[in-house]
Amino acid sequence: MAASKPVVLVTGTSSGIGREAVAHLRSAGALVIATARKMDAIADLAAPGEVECLALDVTDDASRKAAVAEVLARHGRIDALVNNAGYGAMLAVEETPGDAMRRMYETNLFGPHELARLVLPTMRKQGTGRIVNVASIAGHVSVPLLGAYCSTKFALRALTQALNNEIRPLGLRAALIEPGVIKTNFGTHSLKEATTAGANLEGPYAPYYRRWGEMRMLGGGAHPRVIARRIVHACLAQSPRFHYFAPAQAKLGNLSKRLLPDALIDFGMRFWLRGK
Repeated sequence: MAASKPVVLVTGTSSGIGREAVAHLRSAGALVIATARKMDAIADLAAPGEVECLALDVTDDASRKAAVAEVLARHGRIDALVNNAGYGAMLAVEETPGDAMRRMYETNLFGPHELARLVLPTMRKQGTGRIVNVASIAGHVSVPLLGAYCSTKFALRALTQALNNEIRPLGLRAALIEPGVIKTNFGTHSLKEATTAGANLEGPYAPYYRRWGEMRMLGGGAHPRVIARRIVHACLAQSPRFHYFAPAQAKLGNLSKRLLPDALIDFGMRFWLRGK
């Protein structure tokens, strides 16, 4: 039986932005399909008639197909797909091994692309639907030690822009959510992944690693709710935007990129990251 509420499939809901998005979409009246690789990480989100939990590894083809098929079997429709799951390792380009690079692309680009391909045929039949990709201000400004991660977000931005122009004549929309610094575990996890990948924290890039560690320990950034609100608007508003920048420093970062020469931006980043 088709759901009476809009059905929204969200990836990466075990923590941070994804978990907050589930709560806000639920409050907005959507039937949320919360997904994560491990069911025990999201079991507490389940609420009959409001939130359903489903195992989904965005990097695994069989898992992607099974999840979309199950949602369609249960509800007969998918009104919005929120590609929120992400992975990053804080590594200098020279120290980024191929397997870490591939994992970032599998999670941040190839997974969202394949999920979009799976849901779009149903959305075209419905005549309505939204593909909402959580990118980053890092998709506009590339940052030292995040070169691989930033490249995935640059690519996701390009893919989403092309997709939006392709599907708008069909009554569908694609949108980019582009956060700045948000209070999540991303920084801590990224530094841990760097160590696991074999980063040389005492090598030639040591000042950058040290500066990033100091910044993340400060615990700065906006609450994930500011991004969750944008996700709700992109999924459910009658007239969604294409770009959603938040918080204010993300908007400022985008404006700076548009107005200032690259040489000045690059100098500022090098100067700041070296610290004292």
